[in-house]
Amino acid sequence: MTSPGIPRPILVALGKEFRRRGMQNHAEHLASYYRGNQGHRPPYGWDDGHVLTWLKRLRIPPYEFALPALAPASDCPHCGPQSVFGGRRTLCTFPGGAEFICGRCEMTWLELERGPLDVRRLVGV
Repeated sequence: MTSPGIPRPILVALGKEFRRRGMQNHAEHLASYYRGNQGHRPPYGWDDGHVLTWLKRLRIPPYEFALPALAPASDCPHCGPQSVFGGRRTLCTFPGGAEFICGRCEMTWLELERGPLDVRRLVGV
């Protein structure tokens, strides 16, 4: 297999964030994904796309603004109150937040339990 398309320092930051949030299983899968890209078998479903999704959800630089982060119980940022007709669905919950999708336009967004992460802490500045 080829080396991962995601730079190692970003993967390390994601692994640290998984552990900080108590997501040990995810941290172990991420390590297996990295080893899988070095010739071992990666865990089922863990590919570059899946890892990028988690980078965006957990707002790891440089993906910290890839998804809009809204207050809990927000309407779709694109459709507004009209999104009620299509319904909003939960894509994923995780410690500290959740990702939602609009049933009308399929836009996704985050709803976080607290303010944005201190990105300096994640990159070691």
